[in-house]
Amino acid sequence: MKTNEDLTGMLVMVHPELQEDPVNRQGQAGVITYADTKSDDIYVSFGKNETGLYSSDALLVMRPSNVIHREAVKNVQKLSTPDFKTLFQIARIMDGAGIKDQREAMQLSLTNETVRGHSIRTLRSEIGIDRTREATEQQTAIYVSKR
Repeated sequence: MKTNEDLTGMLVMVHPELQEDPVNRQGQAGVITYADTKSDDIYVSFGKNETGLYSSDALLVMRPSNVIHREAVKNVQKLSTPDFKTLFQIARIMDGAGIKDQREAMQLSLTNETVRGHSIRTLRSEIGIDRTREATEQQTAIYVSKR
């Protein structure tokens, strides 16, 4: 499971369709400066002393490049040629893994809904996947300890 400390420093994007954003940063990238996952308070810095408070479902994170690549190949028949090429370009950029590269990939992910659906997900789902894995590991540990 990602701890609050693991989330600090992570690059995220404010969901471009977020209705209520007091700092008006929809579709823009920022860095998590503090996270309290129990209360679902995620603070994101956009530089120059500008910070916004968001819930984890209002923030988007990039999927790993190998997942983006795999999704593109798996769905090649369903994707348009431009979307397929964009997904491959995003995966290639994500291989660079620098902050500048990630920001560029995030911007490309906003090309359209199809590309976005295959290349990014909410921070909440990212955390949820890890929580599920941890719960399974804890159940296994409890079962083993009873033997």
